[in-house]
Amino acid sequence: MKHFYEKIEGWWGGPSDNQLYREVVKYNEDGAHFVEVGSWAGRSACQMAVNIINSKKNIKFDCVDTWEGSEDGAEHKSMNVIKKGKLYDLFLKNTKRVKRVVNPIRKPSVEASKLYEDQSLDFCILDDFLLPC
Repeated sequence: MKHFYEKIEGWWGGPSDNQLYREVVKYNEDGAHFVEVGSWAGRSACQMAVNIINSKKNIKFDCVDTWEGSEDGAEHKSMNVIKKGKLYDLFLKNTKRVKRVVNPIRKPSVEASKLYEDQSLDFCILDDFLLPC
């Protein structure tokens, strides 16, 4: 599948980011479990999902977000997509082509963290920060 993340609004997703995602997918095997915390409109989620699809591996990929904007980003709250409550719809629209791999979890990150056992994840990214799992 050809990448299409460049057409989606977001902050993550340059060529070096895509190379990192390709390497993470390559390094992990079938049955791996990845989590992205903070998915916004789906740019990085689509980037990772296409890499997973192209690998032909069975990798579970959860995207955790409230899709209500960020408390630390006052500018987010003033955006029309947030004010109208449509960011989640935009995420679903943008990830439609890769929805078979993307599992959206609409919860605050602290609440969603309770879904995962300690050391059960193979890769996590938190709003553009890589975390050891």
